[in-house]
Amino acid sequence: MCPRDWHPYHDKCLHLSQTSGPWSEGLTYCSVKEATLLLIENEEELRFIHDFSGRKRQQFFIGLNYVPLEKTWKWINGSILNPDLLRIMGTEEDNSCAVISQKEVFSDFCSSDNRWICQKKLNHDCNPCPDS
Repeated sequence: MCPRDWHPYHDKCLHLSQTSGPWSEGLTYCSVKEATLLLIENEEELRFIHDFSGRKRQQFFIGLNYVPLEKTWKWINGSILNPDLLRIMGTEEDNSCAVISQKEVFSDFCSSDNRWICQKKLNHDCNPCPDS
């Protein structure tokens, strides 16, 4: 149900990039694939992503960055991070973006060189789905 090189998870298709760059490049990379940077919605998904990214022994930008004017972490859809869902390790400052690894979610400079996790809605309508 997901395009080639994408992995199904509930109603999402997830993609781990092979390339790396700053967070803003990840936004563009995912957008070109008609997707967004990952939005983690619950603890079960968080555990899955820790395991999923851990198998690659990499760290990945997700769709979460720090907004200094509001002094809060925000997802790219505009919603505020629920601190009960996940804790961001490290500093909260201008140019801070969230990175997930096998063990934790931490703050890194948005300009740092990391890979990304993209998500798109699982397409139940196509069979087979076109590659993208």
